[in-house]
Amino acid sequence: MRRKLLLLLSLGWIFNYVHRMAIPPLIPIIKNELGITNAQAGYFGDKIGRKRLVVISILGYSLASPLMVFAKQYWHLISVRALYGVFAGLYYPPFTALISEVYKEKKGSALGVFMIGSLVGSAIAPAIVVPIALALKWRYSFLTSSPPMARVLTS
Repeated sequence: MRRKLLLLLSLGWIFNYVHRMAIPPLIPIIKNELGITNAQAGYFGDKIGRKRLVVISILGYSLASPLMVFAKQYWHLISVRALYGVFAGLYYPPFTALISEVYKEKKGSALGVFMIGSLVGSAIAPAIVVPIALALKWRYSFLTSSPPMARVLTS
């Protein structure tokens, strides 16, 4: 029973990332079926600029996540995570496009390095947030990863 639960939970996590990463490689097919132009498919990246969109995404989710400190009711929690999700969702498409532009013939290797980020983040999160939650309150755990990321962007 425990192994089955672990397997199901692990598969859930895997498919969480499958869903996160599904749109960019499917853009050509989606464009064709829905009659979307390149301009529409890359609207934010082209209109705002890929680098700027990555910065907006990181700043947005870095500023949204600490709002968990103010979550006193369930709907607060859901609202803050939804806001976080909006900004986090802006990250992947322009970042992969930037990698493709910058690394050209080595983009496969560069994307491989990039993709390790989800594994590393998932692995280190408990070691960072649980001690803070136990020492303070769970809400303060969300403050730990936001300032360093914001600091990286502003330096």
